[in-house]
Amino acid sequence: MTKIASQFSGVRRALVLAALTVGVSAPGFAADYPNRTVKIVVPFSAGSATDIFARKIGEKLGERLKATFVVENMPGASGQIAAEYLARAKPDGYTIFNTTNSTQSANPALFKKLRYDPSKDFQAITLTNETPFLLVTRSNLPIHSVQELIDWLKAHPDQANYGYGNSSGQISGASFVRGAGIKNAIAAPYKGTPQAITDLLGGNLSFMFVDLGASMSFLVPGGPLRALAVTAPKRTTATPELPTMNEALGRTDQDLVAWGGFFAPAGTPPEIVAVLNKEIRAIVTSPDFVAYRKSVGGEVVTTSPEEFSDYVNKSIKTWGAMVREAGIEPQ
Repeated sequence: MTKIASQFSGVRRALVLAALTVGVSAPGFAADYPNRTVKIVVPFSAGSATDIFARKIGEKLGERLKATFVVENMPGASGQIAAEYLARAKPDGYTIFNTTNSTQSANPALFKKLRYDPSKDFQAITLTNETPFLLVTRSNLPIHSVQELIDWLKAHPDQANYGYGNSSGQISGASFVRGAGIKNAIAAPYKGTPQAITDLLGGNLSFMFVDLGASMSFLVPGGPLRALAVTAPKRTTATPELPTMNEALGRTDQDLVAWGGFFAPAGTPPEIVAVLNKEIRAIVTSPDFVAYRKSVGGEVVTTSPEEFSDYVNKSIKTWGAMVREAGIEPQ
């Protein structure tokens, strides 16, 4: 337990003792939470799917809790900059983290050393969503299927490159080129998905794996991007016309589903965690939010803090195995 968390525990004990002394019940520790601005840190750039989601939830939290919730983007280093910031933030409920499997599950396998511990430095609040990715290419290329993309990349080895703005895009891309036997493919990292999409549109990349939320405006009929397949275990309601990667390749190991959720720094008072858990779950399970998530290819999934903590620990093992199977060497 951190020094700050111990101080909070001491305050709670003092409040309880004082209340017992005067014969009344202790005041709720989170009774006046929040009474000032709450910062929602996002580890990706503005315009990314997580950023859009965080802003929608922040707006609703502000309405429900009568306070201001602001989003602060801290992209870079596969989310490590934001995660380190959160791990060292004051655990008082006024700095929270809307992040994904990138920082909390994949990074331990992608990097030899992290300056934060996904299991110990964070207090889980709730899982909010699970989302598959799309394999996309430019519409001006003569490619209309996954197999045609493979054939084209092999015929144009100097253009066998892809970009990614998060670990899901990185792992999906590496697994795809490895399984398809595409030699010497170049993987380009970006601070965020929007920047990678810009380079794909500009002809600097040939394909990428991206969430529907960040790419849907480019996937309209006649638009600049063409989706070829989805990484979900089965076809999605948002893109029923698209085959799964497993369908397209005749394999069983090409499915990948990313997840997102909310965290606070370790040591955040449980009363505050309970408030955030209750409010966020109410927001994302509302009919409007469920419809929104389905429209961008995701599913709403919520948990208790304890369930989410167990989910993350299992996810670390799962994503670690996917990194190894994709042949990615830790940096």
